[in-house]
Amino acid sequence: MRRWLHERLFLFAVWAFMKGGEYLMDERTLKIFAATYVTLIMTGRRTLNDVPMNLIDYVKADLGITD
Repeated sequence: MRRWLHERLFLFAVWAFMKGGEYLMDERTLKIFAATYVTLIMTGRRTLNDVPMNLIDYVKADLGITD
């Protein structure tokens, strides 16, 4: 039962994120997702082009990229 609940919560979070669900996520949550993308970029598994638009500013800030 507990695993089922965790899976459903994870799927809901992914759905909200993919829908651009900024109304469901506060700044702290967006920063957590951005930190995940930064880690993936630094390990070579993703590029900056793979980052969703609602996270790009956070990721650039963490990477030290200025426009």
